[in-house]
Amino acid sequence: MKRAWQPIETAPKDQRVLLRYSGGRVVCGSWDNDRQAKNPRPFWANDLMNAYGIKHTRNVQPTYWQPIEWPDAGWCVDELREVTHWETLRPAGSIDT
Repeated sequence: MKRAWQPIETAPKDQRVLLRYSGGRVVCGSWDNDRQAKNPRPFWANDLMNAYGIKHTRNVQPTYWQPIEWPDAGWCVDELREVTHWETLRPAGSIDT
């Protein structure tokens, strides 16, 4: 079955998913309700947040999402390493927007 990128507004907020940003960057991430903050501002957190910082992560939010197919998700971002072979999820040139 062909997986398509779906609008971020339809993403589940109770699990990790693939997040796609403008420009094509894809990383794993999840919804952060920001409950611990004095003035909560929920946002999509991702595996590169430690590298880019929370301010940048809040300001640059994804536009699309896709479910993570386990166990094929072993390549998700490890600490500061960006995803470089996300094309394994989809054939080249077949990104749906």
